[in-house]
Amino acid sequence: MKIEETQMTPALAAKLLEQNTVNRLLSPARVNALADAIDRDGWLADANPIKIGEDGTIIDGQHRLYAIVKAGKAITCLLASDVPIIARMSVDTGRPRSFADYLRMNGIVSATDVAAVARFLHWYRHGTNKVMHMDTVQLWEFYQANTDLITDSVGRGKSTYRHVRSIQRSVMAVAWAIFSEIDRDEAEIFWSQLRGEATPSSAANALCTFGTFRQLSAGHYEQRYSLAIVIKAWNAFRRGAEVKNLVWKAGANEKYPEPK
Repeated sequence: MKIEETQMTPALAAKLLEQNTVNRLLSPARVNALADAIDRDGWLADANPIKIGEDGTIIDGQHRLYAIVKAGKAITCLLASDVPIIARMSVDTGRPRSFADYLRMNGIVSATDVAAVARFLHWYRHGTNKVMHMDTVQLWEFYQANTDLITDSVGRGKSTYRHVRSIQRSVMAVAWAIFSEIDRDEAEIFWSQLRGEATPSSAANALCTFGTFRQLSAGHYEQRYSLAIVIKAWNAFRRGAEVKNLVWKAGANEKYPEPK
């Protein structure tokens, strides 16, 4: 087996892919995410080589190779050749490191919550109708640029959990980040109602009772839907409107609500 540092060009990647005849199913989303990282120069060499088997087939690295071709840019990487075919049995069988793992390794408190809030807030900031491909580099940069806001929001999300039981803590945290930037004083009043510290408005009460009759086995609503519900409650609170039920009719082509 031989390992060497290689300038992997789109042409070389395409040539290697001609022998990609025995591999797991390709994930287009993974290819797009890697191609995006390469295109914006966010690719980081991690000493994990692209592995080519003794028979010339690709054992590990097909997604990276397809991404290089898609991005049309070369990267520097390690290339392992003449790898024993039996190595396929052990490749990618471990648990991948998550963004939360990376935060934890850097000493970030409540890493799981911070990761969830950073990921969801990043998605919101970049367009509610888009599916965002976010790698650890992007999320770390976003976290560093918004550390104080994310840290504060994590605590705010936890603070309403006893009263707003059907909305995820990460969603409530992102809602706080959004609303506090619009009007922090109003957000403080709304949150005091959601924590049971002040007489709730009908909007706050509707949010606290939202999902009350939903079966526990059904789990939480999808994050995007949950945030839409919280935004609608916030907008009603700001208008002083009476609210009985909170619904976002996504299937009926209702636009994603914008916080006012």
